[in-house]
Amino acid sequence: MQNHDQESLSLLRDSARDFCDAISLKTADAPSERWWSDIAGLGWLAVAAPEDAGGAGLGLTGAAVIANELGKAGYTRGYAETVALAHALRRGRDAGLVPAQEALQQVLQDSGSGALQLSLINPLGPHMPGEGLVADVGAPRLGLITYSESTGLCLHQIGEATRQHLLKTTSRARDLLVCLDGEGFGADCVRIELAQGDAALRVWQDAVMQHRVLAASQLVGAVQTALAISVDYARIRSQFGHLIGSYQAVQHAVVDMLAGSDAAELLVNRALQAIDAASGDRASLADAATAYAREVAWTSLMKTYDVLGGVGFIEVHPINRYTRAVLLTLASLGSASECEDATASHVRPGHWLAA
Repeated sequence: MQNHDQESLSLLRDSARDFCDAISLKTADAPSERWWSDIAGLGWLAVAAPEDAGGAGLGLTGAAVIANELGKAGYTRGYAETVALAHALRRGRDAGLVPAQEALQQVLQDSGSGALQLSLINPLGPHMPGEGLVADVGAPRLGLITYSESTGLCLHQIGEATRQHLLKTTSRARDLLVCLDGEGFGADCVRIELAQGDAALRVWQDAVMQHRVLAASQLVGAVQTALAISVDYARIRSQFGHLIGSYQAVQHAVVDMLAGSDAAELLVNRALQAIDAASGDRASLADAATAYAREVAWTSLMKTYDVLGGVGFIEVHPINRYTRAVLLTLASLGSASECEDATASHVRPGHWLAA
């Protein structure tokens, strides 16, 4: 990577860190809808787009910087999917897989400005199961990307009127359980056909791959905050006349979290660089990074509860807010066994994963 790109990424990280310090779940009870408009206003939803398209031209590596800092703040809602899907659609258009229609151009502009949130429903397989959970961030319109062999790649833009009738999962969040049928969602739903056949499948797979790795970057950020919470507590909590940080069991837990988060961050960054460069091993790297980051995130959260002891189970403690924020991302990536199966599908004699 060139020096000016490194400088741009460093400035971007500093800007993101300052912003995220203000919205951290350490001080806020729940994500505000205003956060999405603020993120869009900073240009972060278009950070991966080229400069001639109104973006920063930093690719997925730049988006991962933002995703990581948002993960540290406990904000894991909507960002990874919107950036990844827009980037995949743009790459599909440039490769001739998606027609460069006016509707697609409007979708890319609206997603970058924050007017349209892009999302996937249960992206684990190539077929749409019919319903799924979506983190509704409060953008004016919600766009669901779907794929099936019969309908190809489609975008369903859902307006506010229909979203008000969809099932909300909790009183404290705007997570929606959406059901997809042949008739659409309602009068204010706009269906756009993006691609058909093999081209549709290739763009879908690219979108899912990018989303999973950016989501993994958010998980790494959440782990880094959990580590900081554990270290801070271990420095001040005394038990049996000694700080708990002096006990070997606590030290082992903290070191395991540090080693896991560092390794996951390196693997995620390597996967993102491979996707940006369209290298041949990008799919195996993406699945390996997703599976490992998911495992590290869950085990690190559990180790944090071990370090905190009883205080960690207080409802208003920051670690509980981070856990709730991470659970939706973990669900969107699939179960641990599903992530491991995806990684195992790349293993073959001579492949680096086999080692």
